[in-house]
Amino acid sequence: MVCREARLCSEVHFNFFVESPVEILKPGNQPGDNGNWRIIIVGNDIKLQQRVSGEWKQHGYIYRGA
Repeated sequence: MVCREARLCSEVHFNFFVESPVEILKPGNQPGDNGNWRIIIVGNDIKLQQRVSGEWKQHGYIYRGA
């Protein structure tokens, strides 16, 4: 499936292996800096978190498994 806009996607297929959380850096930031995002895979769930005031805050789920 190809998605032109993320909000229009109802199904996403992942085909990669991750050993630790994937951190998405804002331009100019270092790993662990405030404002960064990370994707965490826990069991069948894929969680989205943002670094705020030195702590990772939950911002919902990208995917919730059964």
